[in-house]
Amino acid sequence: MANSVEGFEARCREAAEHFLQTVVVIDNEAEFDGGPDSETPRVAERARTRLLAPDNEGASVASGETPADLQNRVPVSSQTAVVERPAAAAAPPAEAVSSSEPGGRAEVAATDPPDAPVSHRLNAKTLTDAFGDRSVLCTVYRPGPGEQMVERAAKIASHADIVVVDWYLESSSSAMAKAIIADILRKDAERNGRLRLIAVYTAQPDMVGLAEDLRGYLVGLSLALESPEAGVLTAPGVRIVFLQKAGTQKPPGSLAAQELPRRLIQEFARLSNGILPMVALQSIAAIREWSHHFLATFHPGLDAAFVLHRCLLPFPDDAQGFAVRLVSSELASFLESNDVGRYAGIDVKKDWVAAREPGPEGFPIGAEFVSVANLHAWLEQGKAGPPLPKQTNRRNYDVLAEALYGSAKAASDRCLELARISCLKREAYSRRSIAPKRPPMLSLGTIVRPLPTARNDCTRKLDPEAFLLCTQPACDSVRIGLERSYPFQRLTNSDGLFNVVVKLKDETNAKLLVTGFPYLTEMFTFRSASAQQDFILAQAADGGFVFTDIDGNRFEWLADLNDFTAQWAMAQIGTRLNTPGLDQFEWLRLKGPRGQG
Repeated sequence: MANSVEGFEARCREAAEHFLQTVVVIDNEAEFDGGPDSETPRVAERARTRLLAPDNEGASVASGETPADLQNRVPVSSQTAVVERPAAAAAPPAEAVSSSEPGGRAEVAATDPPDAPVSHRLNAKTLTDAFGDRSVLCTVYRPGPGEQMVERAAKIASHADIVVVDWYLESSSSAMAKAIIADILRKDAERNGRLRLIAVYTAQPDMVGLAEDLRGYLVGLSLALESPEAGVLTAPGVRIVFLQKAGTQKPPGSLAAQELPRRLIQEFARLSNGILPMVALQSIAAIREWSHHFLATFHPGLDAAFVLHRCLLPFPDDAQGFAVRLVSSELASFLESNDVGRYAGIDVKKDWVAAREPGPEGFPIGAEFVSVANLHAWLEQGKAGPPLPKQTNRRNYDVLAEALYGSAKAASDRCLELARISCLKREAYSRRSIAPKRPPMLSLGTIVRPLPTARNDCTRKLDPEAFLLCTQPACDSVRIGLERSYPFQRLTNSDGLFNVVVKLKDETNAKLLVTGFPYLTEMFTFRSASAQQDFILAQAADGGFVFTDIDGNRFEWLADLNDFTAQWAMAQIGTRLNTPGLDQFEWLRLKGPRGQG
């Protein structure tokens, strides 16, 4: 594939289509038995008042009709008849009016012109078939009067990759659609956010106007209108797109039901456009595709062997972690054997460069530019790449980062974010900090910050900006008995040299340096969580988690290093402990590698 903007966009669409599995459509006028003409708009011959009489057959008798006329009408299965809604029109439809007649309520149906271009109806078979042809399961939810549709829709949406909702789920009212969208986004926020694509598929005109209406309703969510010409609202991780249903005349920009899957795949690709999103999508798609293979691998025939494993352990509770490591190791091996990393290969990155190139000269840095050819050379040669524009007191990696991001601040923020992802497995204050099933446990790699004491002074006279890294080996962090002392390494917080990054409660990043010097060690003693939980657990406090030692000192939990980084930190301490203090000829020492001795 030639390196180009189109090439990168095509890769993103391919990843999105491979990932997408489930779509839920919420439309009160979805038709499950529609024939070829189900998209034809329903046109009222004249405005009339229909009395909704909840008779035994669930049908309703319109003013001027006789019971015999019911035989010529489509039977209704619900307890209350469905009110036929006219096709969308520029003028607002008539409001419902109350009836003084016993046993029901009256509604006035507005008259549509015979050439109404758009239908409120949705042919569910056409839509589900179109998604099925792309290996996507489409669930259609048709809410009825009186249902708890907001609650039900949110439950369905929590497991859907894409949500499609009609704008009018009640007669001439968008209130329910707005409530459903708001509830979905609220529940997403409670889980610390997720990628969320919502499509409003409606017969109403003026997509931009509808988008502005929804943005005004969701005023607390900081949604932005993507452009003045398109009905698209965006926020980090959220994309809400307004699409018009097509009818017999198909207004410009409208979509027929069979065209919707292709458009939604494009929209999801825009939401997840990027190299790392592509790797993540392809990884999850591969796991989804082979999920039943994993289930077959861990079959019930292994249960007795696993029970035997626990019976033979000196500390039986270790069997729980063993089970988790078995599954995670199998998943990692699967992804490696399927070469998911190829989606981050050099050709993909060159396509990315082509798609992001701001101008023909290349990527600006100050008054100069980094050309696309030079970027390709850096991609191929790594740090041996060609010279970059000279920037006073700046290293090549900072210059290159600024060129790629367009600003020094954006480059710093995103590089720090990726640094956190690369070295931490759990965080207290980021999108990755999903509420854990179990509070953080104090063990090797736990990073904490001492909190002020009751007298508002610093614990053990530590610097107010002190950070501590727990260096207790994992095997010594369990089965501790009543209490145990834990060693911590003091970390240096500096804008200069650093090798670990954590995010703080105030949304800033702390750049920490692990040096490994033994004299930076502090010891604190903690008591086990309970007789059954023979280890140290943090307690929820002030929107975070806090460890408390036996002397009442409190430590704010910030993050846990991933296993490899934690072992690397321990190696730094071990290296310093094993460094001999040679009394040697200084000239000879200086002739050795820098820093030796």
